[in-house]
Amino acid sequence: MTNSSTVNHSSSLLAFQQAVDLNLLMSVTDKNGVFKSVNKNLCEASGYSEAELIGESFRILSTADDDGFFEKMWQSLLTAGGWKGEARHKAKDGSIFWLDKVIVPIWDESSEIRELLSIGTLITDHKEAEFALLRNKERSDALFNAIPEMISLSTPEGKRSYVNRIFCDFFGKTAEELKDRNYSFADEKSIREYIDQLKALTPNNPSITNLHLIENAHGERRWILWSETGIFDAEGKLTEILSLGKDVTRMKEAQEEIVSQKRFTEGILNNIPADIAVFDDQHRYVFVNQKGLTNEGMRNWLIGKTDFDYCELKNLDKKQAEKRRAFFNKAVTTGEQIEWVDEHETSNGEKKYILRKFYPYKEDERIRYVIGYGIDVTSIKRADEQKDEYIKQLEEIAFTTSHKVRHPLVNIQGLLPMLEDESLSTDDRRKVLQYMKDCTILLDEFTRELSKNLLYYKQQLTPQR
Repeated sequence: MTNSSTVNHSSSLLAFQQAVDLNLLMSVTDKNGVFKSVNKNLCEASGYSEAELIGESFRILSTADDDGFFEKMWQSLLTAGGWKGEARHKAKDGSIFWLDKVIVPIWDESSEIRELLSIGTLITDHKEAEFALLRNKERSDALFNAIPEMISLSTPEGKRSYVNRIFCDFFGKTAEELKDRNYSFADEKSIREYIDQLKALTPNNPSITNLHLIENAHGERRWILWSETGIFDAEGKLTEILSLGKDVTRMKEAQEEIVSQKRFTEGILNNIPADIAVFDDQHRYVFVNQKGLTNEGMRNWLIGKTDFDYCELKNLDKKQAEKRRAFFNKAVTTGEQIEWVDEHETSNGEKKYILRKFYPYKEDERIRYVIGYGIDVTSIKRADEQKDEYIKQLEEIAFTTSHKVRHPLVNIQGLLPMLEDESLSTDDRRKVLQYMKDCTILLDEFTRELSKNLLYYKQQLTPQR
């Protein structure tokens, strides 16, 4: 009669064997690693038949980098009573498959290892996915390290999870030293404000930009432009922050130098007692000094606009704008200096004259700008007019003189021969002398009148100081 406990035990072993054959890869080798039995799953994974594996060393499944595996495994069997880990194997067709397996020894009556039992799970898909992730990480690292900007990933609380090589080099620390550390580029207050800005990021407003002055590993203070972009999950929750830091110190210094030069240049141009304007090649204003327009708001408004825009704004006659455009086009076409005089009437009705010039400015044989120069020549113009008036008065005086002086002189010249006549009586000689005396009196009176007129005209034509 069969013992029921024996039957139950045999049934349990059979069920266990079936479960292993269905789900696991199993093999039994002797203590030297020669296969004694293999199951169907191992044959399918390796591509070998059972007959091809039985009697062969486990090395038939080994890859080139498995040197020393058996020795390490054997040492683990002796010291730990078994071995567990991931093993890389080569199939018959040369492809690779991975097993997560356990190797345990089977002992004989003498407590010597007689056989080795290997049970494993096929994890090739898992390992390939793992390797793909690793390759992607290596590729990402290579990409991030090739970018000449500091890159880091961090939590919304400010703890870094990744930094690239440029980031490490700037702060003189390793990636491990920088990971899981809070920001430390400024004082606590600034850091709190900065983190508050990061927490305020939303899917609709995912980025912010800040400029910070940070000291690098060499003690140099550098201007870093940080661009922070939030990464959100499907529910719109901020999970990570991608930070890009660009060293803009040279650009910042160049901007400051440009501002300094601009301030210096404008300081000079604004103190020159002349209207100065700079136009682009389309006759749009680039710069106007204070003499040209005293109102700063109007100067700023005029930049990028033309004289036609100004006339339209001020409701002025566009003839002046048309005139200036014609001179501008001539200067651009000829590449030479053009000058003319603008005539204006002031609020009190006086005429004002402005001498204007256009100077074409070239770069690489191309006109880039036209410099406009205007100076008030009203006083010169008036002096010219006074000079013309003075000459006119002198001409009138000369004409009058030619008549008033010539008549007495002609009379005197006519009377002189009579005085030389010895036959002339004393009474007649006295009459001639009296007539000549009257002529000299007329000349004297006219001379006085002429001097008085010259003094008057001089006073009228000389500008009052």
